[in-house]
Amino acid sequence: TASLSAEAKAAGLRPFDGAGLLHDRDVVAFYGDPRWSATMARAPTAWDQTLDERDGLYTLTITPNRGERTFQPINTNGSQRGGRPIVHFFPKRLTDVRLIEDNGLEPVIADDFLLIPNPSQCDPHRCYMVRFKAAKVDVKPAAQIR
Repeated sequence: TASLSAEAKAAGLRPFDGAGLLHDRDVVAFYGDPRWSATMARAPTAWDQTLDERDGLYTLTITPNRGERTFQPINTNGSQRGGRPIVHFFPKRLTDVRLIEDNGLEPVIADDFLLIPNPSQCDPHRCYMVRFKAAKVDVKPAAQIR
């Protein structure tokens, strides 16, 4: 247990209060420090994804990196039990979205992101690609405004 100074005792603090203060000191950056850039460490990914745009025609290409195991969970503990979807955030908002080709992936396309339900099974020789037409709006998505 922590020892308390006379001032701390006079203020009504108890020995276990220090643990809460340490928590506040050490965790506040995760929830409230706007200058701290929190990012995941770089690591090999199960797939690569690229979004190309030419004259309003967008192509999202997914390249499997783990062969037939590409879309299977790496770890079945916790949130990966059901298989995470493929998500791509757009750098600008889009309007007038028209799906051109989905290759059976059934994407959901919003104004600021594209989501593809996890295919579960992977054929490394199959084309995993979505094409759509859209117009750009000159406003950044809310998730990217700082």
